[in-house]
Amino acid sequence: MAIFNVITDYGSTFIGGAARTYVWHEDHYTRIDAKYLNEGQRVRFERKYISRTLDEIDALLAVRSDRYRYAKAALFERNESGMHIPKLRCNIIRGIESFSQDLEDRILRSNGADFNIADYRLFTDLVHDVLVRFAASRGLKAPVWETALHWVRGQVVSPANAMFYAALADINPYFMELFHDFNEGGALKDAYEYYMKVRRGLMAWRAPAGATQEAQQGWSDKKIGTLDQERQIVMEELGTDINSQFIDAVVLKVERVRKKKEHGVLKRHSDEPHLFRGIYTGDASEEGVRVVLIDQIDFKSELSGIDFMSQPQAYAGKLKELCVRYGFPIQMMRDYIFRPLDKRDEENIKRDVIEFMDKTLGEAILKPEEIRTTVLNLISKQGIDLDELIIRSLDPVTLARLNTSGKLSDYISHMREFMIADLEATYAHEMAGVMKDAAEHTEQILRNITRSKEIIKHDLTHE
Repeated sequence: MAIFNVITDYGSTFIGGAARTYVWHEDHYTRIDAKYLNEGQRVRFERKYISRTLDEIDALLAVRSDRYRYAKAALFERNESGMHIPKLRCNIIRGIESFSQDLEDRILRSNGADFNIADYRLFTDLVHDVLVRFAASRGLKAPVWETALHWVRGQVVSPANAMFYAALADINPYFMELFHDFNEGGALKDAYEYYMKVRRGLMAWRAPAGATQEAQQGWSDKKIGTLDQERQIVMEELGTDINSQFIDAVVLKVERVRKKKEHGVLKRHSDEPHLFRGIYTGDASEEGVRVVLIDQIDFKSELSGIDFMSQPQAYAGKLKELCVRYGFPIQMMRDYIFRPLDKRDEENIKRDVIEFMDKTLGEAILKPEEIRTTVLNLISKQGIDLDELIIRSLDPVTLARLNTSGKLSDYISHMREFMIADLEATYAHEMAGVMKDAAEHTEQILRNITRSKEIIKHDLTHE
């Protein structure tokens, strides 16, 4: 069993790859196996925490902590309602679309404005293509498609690997400044590392919300150090009431435990059970929340009018839109769609088809004894009397001569065998043609399936 260490802004959890987890998506939780978790997702988390709201802690730190206020101003833009939108999202979309006030309203989600599913799919495809090309040119592992989606949705503050700011510079030159800042250990990098340290060490709540005071100056060049100051502020103002509650943790990183270390990790379960707690793996539907399962999607209806073999790219595009709508990772969708076919590769399918044809057409029909039986049955069903046909074919003189010499019976027997052999040859030739046509048709179907599958898999790539 594969084991993963899922690192969130609430803490880390060791979890089996097949364990069910619940990821928040717009107005519901999407149930996915732990192995499909990705950076930026908000996963249902159970933990003890200080019984104060995120608004209270966020606003408190923004007022009393200069470096928290400056860090947030460096990483976010704020709309008229006080909602903070990551600059990563803002400047990606600004680099894709031409400026307009309507665009700005949707980027900043002013008055509830936002983009539709098709917009997000197109933005994500474009960003992911840029990332893949950049990664390939430098021997890097490209972020998965879902990660690019989280960037444009505003669920991630900064790429986990700052190298990809250089890739995003192809979309918006603004990101080249960020690349140099992170690469050279500049103020923005300090701001990001500090902000994330606060989130992990003190905030342990959902994504930023609530009003904060606008910073009037930049981030200090001082190094981050400990969070004693921030911890003291929170404890002084908000007390130490501790409660247990379900919350949504932002996934920061997913690390697969190496095979040779899995046994050691499992042995720690009894002595250090807290390492395996946090991410909720129970039945969330029992907790009164809405949960969507991939089995509940009506694929027949959703994919109606799109042919798998003749429209593979449209088919893949629709599957991507379903991922955007319901929150399922691309890799999970790909595995779900292709798992039945992937259990046997094309060579196994061809082998099975050949064996089936040999059995049904080769052995059952083309064996000489089977052909004779089949031909005789056909003659019988047609009510044909071969002996009578042979006699009728003789002229009176020949018939009398054969009858007088006593050779008529031998002649009829010989001619009957000749006619049956001729019918057998004709039948075998026709069936061989059927078998050849069936084989060619089967091969063409397999080629079409393979081609369509590879196109769809490529379009649903998660690398």
